[in-house]
Amino acid sequence: MQAYSADGLPEGWDWTTISDIVGKKGIFVDGDWVESRDQDPNGDVRLIQLADIGDGEYRNKSERFLKYEKAIELCCTFLKKGDVLIARMPDPLGRSCIFPGDLKKSVTVVDVAIVRPGNADFETKCLMYFINAPAFRNAVASLESGTTRKRISRSNLATMSFPLPPLPEQHAIVSRIEQLFSELDKGIEALKTAQQQLKVYRQSVLKWAFEGKLTEKWRQNQDLPDAQDLLEKIQKEREEKAMASGMKLKQVAPLTKDELDALPELPEGWGCVRSGELYGFVTSGSRGWAKYYSAEGAIFLRITNLDFDSLELDLSPENIQYVKPPQGTEGQRTRIFEGDFLFSITGYLGMFAIAPKLDEAYVNQHIALCRPIEGFDKKYFGYWVISRVGGNHFINQLQKGATKAGLGLDDIQNFPVPICSLPEQSQIVQEIESRLSECDNMEATIATSLQQAEALRQSILKKAFEGRLLNDKELEAVRQDPAWEPAERLLERIREENAGLHSEKKGRKSKA
Repeated sequence: MQAYSADGLPEGWDWTTISDIVGKKGIFVDGDWVESRDQDPNGDVRLIQLADIGDGEYRNKSERFLKYEKAIELCCTFLKKGDVLIARMPDPLGRSCIFPGDLKKSVTVVDVAIVRPGNADFETKCLMYFINAPAFRNAVASLESGTTRKRISRSNLATMSFPLPPLPEQHAIVSRIEQLFSELDKGIEALKTAQQQLKVYRQSVLKWAFEGKLTEKWRQNQDLPDAQDLLEKIQKEREEKAMASGMKLKQVAPLTKDELDALPELPEGWGCVRSGELYGFVTSGSRGWAKYYSAEGAIFLRITNLDFDSLELDLSPENIQYVKPPQGTEGQRTRIFEGDFLFSITGYLGMFAIAPKLDEAYVNQHIALCRPIEGFDKKYFGYWVISRVGGNHFINQLQKGATKAGLGLDDIQNFPVPICSLPEQSQIVQEIESRLSECDNMEATIATSLQQAEALRQSILKKAFEGRLLNDKELEAVRQDPAWEPAERLLERIREENAGLHSEKKGRKSKA
């Protein structure tokens, strides 16, 4: 059983700091101040960025370079394989990884600290894991500075103590951490695979819905009207609304054979219309409303409020912009009413939502507002829009612009929509939502499991540096290792080496 000293450390452990273990032979420095003008995409020295520093992993994301001559001119510190890199900026603040080496000579940016112990009797991975452990991370948080973007200075990092095990125990702890992390990573990978499979399943559900497969058995026991009856009612209502408003009814061209052939094979009795035949009013938001932004007032919907995989608006507090709209027709034209269809028409095309009941809300110029007529199921239409074989597919085929995707209001009115009887539309929505609800529950369970996995990772690191990760048998084995000695001896040797180096340098100076 692990024994503990009076100061709470396991037997043979000692407190130390990064500066202590680095000694005079090692380095503990910040990266280099390399400005944009110093960089060269064709350079032969790689510039490691904050984005490359993961929480226990080297991410290898960046593509920045400079010439070797420039690195020498700037007196850069060249990295070595095995260096411990500490990110002095979020996120998270103080994360650390081991530099694995690179095909090119490498340096790093000023907001990354470099640790290279000068003594071989130290396991650098042990340091890296402790820096990522809860105790050290909490200490970093207590010493952070900065208002808009937090950071930790190297001088503050240098003051932080951490527990140092004897060398054989360091190796054993690192080995056990990596074994447990490997098992944990396999579990996380399985959970993420399940997440992706659920996304595929969601789209499969929508595909089956509009092929009539979800209601195939249900249809056999129903006496359903032909879709043509519904289409005639919809057309009649559309004409009546146009007449009542005094507006000329916009004629919609029949679907072409190619457009019909691009649809899924529809069950007998189904029909198809252009989307525009289902709207009574179509518009897009006004430009230049930033001048009307306010801290309160009406909600001003933007693309960030829409989603590819949901019919609901994202109205989370951090995602809401308010406006005090102008008076008159321009303000009223873009006002949203319950049940309105909202499409993204620039940038990310195919996002869609059905407006809920809101006290007062408007859309910006990147959203098309379509007010549907009565006579069909709005959710049925919405699920067709967000399906990859449905509206989403046809909408993206209509996009314009070589550099920036965009749609006109005509495009929103021209994609095909399969139509079945109203009772079957309702049944399809019910079948879809039953299956998607199961997906939601499974995704919530997976998300919780992923959070628990991360908490377990932190628990493993916490136990490791409290001396509670190795069992009694493993502890006995490492203490039988001939190389085992109290960490205090290692620290004494480093101090002696440092003193010797200091004396040697002093002697050389006086001799000269």
